[in-house]
Amino acid sequence: MAHRTPTPDITIQRNRLPNLYEVLSRQTKPPVDLFSFYIYMRDAQRSVDYLDFWLDVSQHMSLCRHYVRGLHRSVLAETPELEKSGSKRSSQVLDQYDDSVMA
Repeated sequence: MAHRTPTPDITIQRNRLPNLYEVLSRQTKPPVDLFSFYIYMRDAQRSVDYLDFWLDVSQHMSLCRHYVRGLHRSVLAETPELEKSGSKRSSQVLDQYDDSVMA
């Protein structure tokens, strides 16, 4: 049973202000979009560094997920499937080795 975070539907009309997650994940439109929030943090709060840090971390996590997904796909593509006949041959070799050692 997979637990997934529900993604908000952008097309629905809101009768409320968006929450911070919606703004940071770029799911809002002006005047409450990420750019407006950036300007607010820069001018009113004088703490745009926090927002820059969050955006950098978010971008880094996205790149890491993309890299790991590609790495996983390349490993799966390069790994040959084991053939049953090949594994039988290796067991036969081991059996013959055991027989020759015992004799």
